[in-house]
Amino acid sequence: MKKLLLFLFCIPFLGITQNSHTINTAGSSFSPSSLTINVGDTVTWNNTGGNHNVNGTQATFPNNPEGFGNSVGAGWTFQWIFTLAGTYDYQCDPHAPGMSGVIIANSSTLATDLFISE
Repeated sequence: MKKLLLFLFCIPFLGITQNSHTINTAGSSFSPSSLTINVGDTVTWNNTGGNHNVNGTQATFPNNPEGFGNSVGAGWTFQWIFTLAGTYDYQCDPHAPGMSGVIIANSSTLATDLFISE
């Protein structure tokens, strides 16, 4: 019984930390244009000027593990939570191919075995 209670007490501490990352549009570029994150992290793109979008759809980038994106416009914020590991390419459609970026989502590490001894 002691082992079970200790195990149940430890479960909340085994959670994966999720982080937030920000990418800004700057003229005709994304800053940063390359970003490495962990699965479960949130990326927020901020467009404070100009007509831009984020296009990471599988129609445009078929090798992306999953698609994401928003519509062309000015003054927007777009968020995406990356749930699959892999390399994600994206672009701004009106300014492609010069305005592009890449996000590498690494698998999260989590201990799967917990050994308890008395």
